[in-house]
Amino acid sequence: MIDVAWLCAIAIRSVYWLVLLACNFLGYSTLWARREIKQREREEDIRRALKTPAHVAVLINNRSLTKDSLQSLLNVCLGANIRRLTIYDPVSDNSFLADDLSIFCKSKRIKIVIGCNSSPMDLSSYRLIVHLLSVDSGRATLVEACRDLSSSSTPITVGEVSTYLAKRHSLYEPEVLIQVGSIPSLSGYPPWCLRVTEIIPVRVLPCTRYAFEECLEAYSKREIRLGK
Repeated sequence: MIDVAWLCAIAIRSVYWLVLLACNFLGYSTLWARREIKQREREEDIRRALKTPAHVAVLINNRSLTKDSLQSLLNVCLGANIRRLTIYDPVSDNSFLADDLSIFCKSKRIKIVIGCNSSPMDLSSYRLIVHLLSVDSGRATLVEACRDLSSSSTPITVGEVSTYLAKRHSLYEPEVLIQVGSIPSLSGYPPWCLRVTEIIPVRVLPCTRYAFEECLEAYSKREIRLGK
């Protein structure tokens, strides 16, 4: 598969070198062009060093999610090769956005799942899976999971709980959670799914490439310790 971002970087760098040659030929100063090339190279080095999580969660506190902001976020996630995006809003029901973005999602091979869906789905053909959660997906879901697992004869382990939540409710553990807003609270996000998750607080939804990469850079600098 062709890496479009890599091709764009090569094309931009080639243009700058052509400008340098033209400036040298005409006798103009090339200092500005050299600075720009170095800046671009530093940005590319940072981008290559970023760890790309397969699953990103976004917690929206005291903010509204609009069609345009969600579409921008989905485009950014596609560009960053994110495979699964979970959006949790404890106040608003954003299920209407699935209909508003249906044409866009179909063209981009994006699947939007609403709520804790227990029906099996084949998601292998999609580039990005988006899970829209509301406050109903929090405590009640875990209570049901505990009740069902406690009545089972099999031992209750970490793996059993994670598998149950994934199969029955499509609740997966994200590597990173982006906490949007000024309220320092998880607001009822299913706590089991955050047991090994890195939390990145931000003021506004990172729906631009630069803002999203800042979140990934912060995540990449974290030292994740599992049981240490």
